[in-house]
Amino acid sequence: MSCNPFKPKKAEWDKDFTRSKIVAKDPHSSPVYKAANPSAKNFNLFKVDGNLIHSTTQGKCDFLLIEFQRHQDPTKDCIALHSYFIELKGTDLKKATEQVYQSMLVLHPTIATSIPHARIVLKKVHTLAVNSSEVKRLTAFVKQKGGTYAQYSFNDNSTPEVL
Repeated sequence: MSCNPFKPKKAEWDKDFTRSKIVAKDPHSSPVYKAANPSAKNFNLFKVDGNLIHSTTQGKCDFLLIEFQRHQDPTKDCIALHSYFIELKGTDLKKATEQVYQSMLVLHPTIATSIPHARIVLKKVHTLAVNSSEVKRLTAFVKQKGGTYAQYSFNDNSTPEVL
């Protein structure tokens, strides 16, 4: 059974993940987000850009990975536990953080029971951007809600994040 909190929008999602590996990849971008799911938790991966957010002017991240718990009563919706807002980007960390932040502002109210996390995967990180006001604002936002911020430099052999 899948969990789709965006039902009115008829959101498309990749799969109902319970398998051990989760991969978020955009065919137009080389960075890839990899996660390990050793406990077989329930996840759904949603495409955000052009699916959950259609605006051409609104900043939006690439993917939203939601960990959910099924409700004991099958007539009730599932409960979102954690939400991972994922941006795959070349080198522009400031733009990536802004896209994740804007996506959180739009989508997190729909999954307010979840703890939001920001994940940014870059081909290359410019050192000066790491301490930018955009990164600090996003970090403070997720920390205030109990979440985490992480950025990764993409490498085909990179170790997956354990969820």
